[in-house]
Amino acid sequence: MNGMVMVLLAASLLLALATRISAAEDAEKKAPEKTEPLFKDGFDKDLSNWIVEKWEDDAVQSKLDAGQLRVTTNSKVHGAMIWCKQELPADFACEYDFTPHSKSGFFLIFFSYKGMKGEDILSDEQLSDKKHSTLFKKYTMGRNGYHISYRRDESATCNLRRNAGQVLIKQEQLDAVLPAEKTVHIKLTKKGGHIKLEVGGQVFMDHEDKETPWTGGKIGLRQVYESDGSYDNFTITELKD
Repeated sequence: MNGMVMVLLAASLLLALATRISAAEDAEKKAPEKTEPLFKDGFDKDLSNWIVEKWEDDAVQSKLDAGQLRVTTNSKVHGAMIWCKQELPADFACEYDFTPHSKSGFFLIFFSYKGMKGEDILSDEQLSDKKHSTLFKKYTMGRNGYHISYRRDESATCNLRRNAGQVLIKQEQLDAVLPAEKTVHIKLTKKGGHIKLEVGGQVFMDHEDKETPWTGGKIGLRQVYESDGSYDNFTITELKD
């Protein structure tokens, strides 16, 4: 009788062990693979991945500074667009570290940008187009895409607009401020028409564009007025189901 009990106990232990091993294997199979960024730039080599578009050469300075991209503008009219050459996937997350050095300034992100007929906005023909009165109007009235603001002086107001037309589709008045010389992590995600912007871990914008959303295209950083800011660890990751 004791021998039979020992056999049953051993069988039970073996079954439990096999069940645990099987469960572990299943969990490993189901675990999502870590998604590597589609694009990343730590600004430690050069600016070959970028195009700085400026209509006032003496009012815009861009350079690599201590392993970061530093952009300084002193322009009341045109400012600067700093375009990434990487084509955006339909659904993406874009992240970077941002340090404002000036108390003043206006900082924005332009994304999912294409020409009115779907053209690549960084083609020679598109870049040379200066038919509009300002660089800002070129992209808000003459191109399709979105733009979103996240710092105006030291305040954290946030406007999301759809272009062409500069249509305000969501506005957030935030109490938080973005003081000079404090680095914050920016994360912009777009999946379908769902657009979300997080700054320093705080949600600045969370909105669903009910119209047919703009997809693909290019993403760029914008500065205007008296603005001084640094960017680092820029990544674009494709979001998949």
